[in-house]
Order: sequence, then C-alpha cells, then structure tokens
Amino acid sequence: MLFRSTARAQNAAVPVRPEHENMVTAMNPAQRQAFRELSEGDRQNYAQLHDQFAHLPEDATRKATVAGLAALLERGVLQRRTNSGRASDVAPTVLQVLASRSQASTLAPGLKEQGLSAAGQLANIVNHIAYPDKVFQGEGTNTCVVASLQTLMAQQDPVEYVRLATGLVWEGRVRLHNDEVLHLDTRHLEDPVRGRSSTDSLLQ
Repeated sequence: MLFRSTARAQNAAVPVRPEHENMVTAMNPAQRQAFRELSEGDRQNYAQLHDQFAHLPEDATRKATVAGLAALLERGVLQRRTNSGRASDVAPTVLQVLASRSQASTLAPGLKEQGLSAAGQLANIVNHIAYPDKVFQGEGTNTCVVASLQTLMAQQDPVEYVRLATGLVWEGRVRLHNDEVLHLDTRHLEDPVRGRSSTDSLLQ
C-alpha cells in the first residue's frame, strides 16, 4: 500500500501534457487528481479512450460516456486489476483492458457484419459499469432475470463485468470461474429489440 501511495504521489508531481489540458480542465477536482495520479502510460490510455468516445455520433451518448469514464476514474474502478487467469501474470487494470480493446478494431465473428463497432461496444460497456441502471432488457422480451443479473454484476463487480463483456465481444468466448467456456450467440442481433443496446442483447 505504501508503494502504491508513493507511486501515485510521484505521478501526481508530473505535469499534465499540454494536449491533455482541455480534457483535464473539464473534470471536477477529484477527477483531475485521479488523472494526475495515473502513470504516464495510463494517462495516454485514458486520453485515447476519451478521444474515441468524444467522436461518437450521438450527442447524448457521447456526453454520457465521457462523463461515465471520468466518474469511473474518480471512483477508482479504472485502476482496479482484472483477473488474468494465471498467477504468474501481472493482471492488467480495467483501464488497460479497455484501452487495449479500443486498439483492436476486429470484433468477434458476426458482429461487424451486424454493423457494430469497437467504439460503440466500448461505450456501452463503460456506460453499464458507470450507470448500471442503463442496463435494459428491452420491450417485449423474456430476459428480465438475466438483465437483473447483468445489472447486479455491473454494479457490484464491474471488473468481472468488463472481463466477461470484452471477452465475448472481441473474442467470441470467455472462460468462467468454474472453468467452463461461455460462447457468444449473435442470433438475437438479427431482430433488434426496442430500447435495448446491442451489448445488452449479446450479454443477455
């Protein structure tokens, strides 16, 4: 804990790059402090995600996602480490996982053909863990139970939510803690549900 505190203090003493000034100025004081405590590499990761979300086509989604990303930074969610699956690995943080996925434009088979984009899926995932009440089963569906479980996971275990969601969306499969493998089913995307995002459809 002392090492982490020392590292954060050292990072905070490093000036913010000029190209990040406008982004940081728009944050509240707690968010600005959390950004300054990131390593230089993670500042770049955050800025990369921020810039990608700032170019989303829908104004409401763009503003909510940028705000959600900043809220996750302030709450320390982005700085949490994920489960790498191997004890010998240094597990990446949530921020590092999201930034890595943003650079991989190729989604799981069948998703690009449905018109889905990496930026859109990342925005949905960020919005789900920043605002769990945005998870929605849609109108006229029978996914109430799984939507409730999805909301609960986004709220109580956002790190695992990111691992499962990104694994399914980018790899088409993800290994569960009981060692079973969950495979992506894209059939539900063929008939879009009113009010439900594509990421909700995939996870539910």
